[in-house]
Amino acid sequence: MPFSQNNIKQDYTITQAEVSGASSIISGSPIKNQIDLEKQLSGEWCEDVRDRIFNYHISSIETPQQQSQNHPSKHQKISFHLPTKEKSGEQSLFENTRNAQQSILQHSPLSSSTSRVVDWLQVLGGFLAMVNSWGWYGVFKTFYNLELLNDRPLFHIAWIGSIHTFLVMTGGIMMSNRMVAAGYTKLVMSLGAVITALGMMMVSLSSKYYQIVLSQGVVMGIGCAFSTSAAIPTINAYFSAKPQLSASSSCSSFTTNDNPNPVKDWYRRYRKAIAVALASTGGALGGIIYPAMALRVVPHISFPTAAKVIGAIIFGTLVVATLLLRPLPSAPRPVYTLLGNSETGEPSVFVKIKSALSENVFDFSALTDINFVLLSLGAMAFNAGLYVPIFFISQFGIAYGASLNYAFYLLPVLNSGSVLGRALPPFLSQKLGPFNSLLASMAACIVIGFAWLAVCDSGGVALFAVMFGLTSGAFMALPNACFAAVSPSAAIAAKRTNVGAFMSSVGILVGPPLGGLLLRDGDSDFFRSQIYTGTLMAAGGVLVLAARLSFTRGQIFVKV
Repeated sequence: MPFSQNNIKQDYTITQAEVSGASSIISGSPIKNQIDLEKQLSGEWCEDVRDRIFNYHISSIETPQQQSQNHPSKHQKISFHLPTKEKSGEQSLFENTRNAQQSILQHSPLSSSTSRVVDWLQVLGGFLAMVNSWGWYGVFKTFYNLELLNDRPLFHIAWIGSIHTFLVMTGGIMMSNRMVAAGYTKLVMSLGAVITALGMMMVSLSSKYYQIVLSQGVVMGIGCAFSTSAAIPTINAYFSAKPQLSASSSCSSFTTNDNPNPVKDWYRRYRKAIAVALASTGGALGGIIYPAMALRVVPHISFPTAAKVIGAIIFGTLVVATLLLRPLPSAPRPVYTLLGNSETGEPSVFVKIKSALSENVFDFSALTDINFVLLSLGAMAFNAGLYVPIFFISQFGIAYGASLNYAFYLLPVLNSGSVLGRALPPFLSQKLGPFNSLLASMAACIVIGFAWLAVCDSGGVALFAVMFGLTSGAFMALPNACFAAVSPSAAIAAKRTNVGAFMSSVGILVGPPLGGLLLRDGDSDFFRSQIYTGTLMAAGGVLVLAARLSFTRGQIFVKV
C-alpha cells in the first residue's frame, strides 16, 4: 500500500532480511531498492530522517541482547514511529519525526559525526595507499636508461615497469582481494608496507639488470598489489550509504518541492564519486612526487642512499594507511590466533586465510559471452598501446632537443595531467554510464595518440605529456566497471571482472617492451612506436565500441 498524506500508519518495522540490508520489508510490503521506497514515501517526511532510516546498513543494527551475544538474528525487527496526521500542525509532525529519529538512532553503533569521520579517514588511507603503489617505474627509469643500465636497450628496461604494473593489476586478484573480503584488511596492508619497502631497499643494493627486475619489478609489484587491493573496495563499502544524522540533530525543514537544496542534493548524489576520485588521484600524485624527489636527490647523494630514503618514506606512509583503513563492514570478524581455539572451535588465522585463498575468483564462462570477449580484447589492445608514451616520454623529449633536466620532469608533467584524468571517471560514469564514459576517454586518447606524430619540439612534447596524461588517466579507472556492467548477474560480476582485468593486464605486460623494440635506430626515431601506439589504441576502441553496440542491441543514445 503506497504512503500518502492521509494513509500513514503509526508503527512500522524494518526486517533484517539479508545481511546487506538490500531487500528490506517495510510493514510486510517488499521494497526492492531505495528508488522504489522513495516513490512510496510521503513528501511530509523530513528528508534527513528518511535517508537516515532507510539508507542505514540494517546488518549492523543489533539489540542490546544481541550485542552481548554477538550473534545477530537474521530476522531482527526494529520498531519506530512515523509522522502521522492524528495531530495537526508542524509541531506535532516535528515531534513524531524526532521520535522516529531517536528510535532508530538508539540502535546505531556510530553517531553521525563519528561515522562521517570514519568514512573520510578511509579515503585518506586509500589515498596514501595509492600514492605509494603507482608510478614506481618512473622513479629511477631515466637513471636506468642513462646511467646504471645504459648498456641495455629500451626493450629490456621496459620489462621492469611492465612486470611491476602487471603484478599490481593482477596480484590483488590472485591473493589479497580474497583476504580483504575475509576481513584481513590490516594484515594485507601490513604485508604491502613491508614488501614494498623491502623491494625498494633491495633496489638500493642492485647494480645488475636481473637484480633490478626482481627487486623493483617483482618484489615491489607484489607489495604494491597488496596495498592497492584494500583501498578502493574499502572506500566503496563505507560510502555505499548516505550520511547519517546524529542524535542531537533536528529537522528544521521538510522535504518539499518549495525548498530544494541543490548543494546538498549534489553532495548526496556524488558523495561516493567524490571519495573514489580523491583516492584515485593518489596514484597520479605518487607519479609526480617520487620521480621528482628522485631526480632532485640522486645528483646530490648516491643512488643507493636515495633509494633507501624513498623506501623509508614508503614504509612510513603505508603504516599510516594501514592504521586508517578498516575491514569491510560486510566482512566477518578476522581471527588472529595462531593455533585456534579448541573449546569454541575457532580456527587459526592460517586456516582462515587458506580457506579464503582457496575460493575461486574467476568465472571462465565469461569467455563464451561475445560482449565480454570483445570488451576484454579491446581493453587488452588499448593497454598495449597506452603505456608506450608513459614509459618512453623522457626519451622522446631528449630526441626532440629537450635538455636532460627538462626531459627528466616530463613524466611528472604527464602524471600531473593524470591527476584530473583520474578524478573524472567516477562522476562521468555516474552521469553517462561506464560504457559511454570509457568510449569517450578512449576516443580522446586515440586522437592525442595520433597527434603524437605531429610533435616536433620540446614545447610540443610537454603539451602532449599533459594532454595524454589527462586522457589516459580517465581511461584507467573505467574498464572494470564495464566488465561488471556486461555480467548477467551481480552474483558473478566480481569473478567476471577478475577475468577481464587479468586479460587487459596482459596488454600492459607485453605492450611497452614491444614498443621499445621498435626503436631500432636508438632514441631518435619514434615513428614506428608512434604508429604502434595509435594503431593498437584505435583497434582497442573499435572492439570496445562493438561490445557496447552488441550489449545495447544497436541502441546509441542510451546510458550504459
